[in-house]
Amino acid sequence: FPVTISKIDFKKAWWRVIGLQKNDLAIALSGEVLSGIFSPLRVIALGYIFSVQRFDYFLYLFGIWGLIYAWGYIGRLFATLVKVRAVYSVQYHAHKFLLQVDPIYHTNRVSGVLLGKIDRASKSYEEFLQTFFFDLVELPIAIITVLISLSFYSVFLSLFVAFLFGFCIVTGK
Repeated sequence: FPVTISKIDFKKAWWRVIGLQKNDLAIALSGEVLSGIFSPLRVIALGYIFSVQRFDYFLYLFGIWGLIYAWGYIGRLFATLVKVRAVYSVQYHAHKFLLQVDPIYHTNRVSGVLLGKIDRASKSYEEFLQTFFFDLVELPIAIITVLISLSFYSVFLSLFVAFLFGFCIVTGK
């Protein structure tokens, strides 16, 4: 996939760089959401398949798992594209702006401090998107899936675990 540079207006909100890529972002998020839902359910499905001893169910599960795994791979590819496009767009337009303002000054002078700030700003997009895609999206979905799965066995157990999760989130312990 070629990485295209998005048009950036530095006078607008910082998240607009990411919002311009809404189609790629949707594909990336859908891959992470499906993976987050299926990961905890895979173990439950295997337990059910072993209890009913149906090999055709195992083949169905294996096929669904393969499709979700492939879609998760495509989602991670698009997540990487979103990250790289955001980083390179910020770097490109910041350097372009500096060279338009005063090209002689910025090409002849070692402006390491300014270039370092541009690099840190663009890398912060990468860190944010990395955390967003692979931590903030997948974890709540997996927790909700586990709570729903637990409720099929025991509603009380599901509510108790939800209370413990809530307590840990509120208290930070």
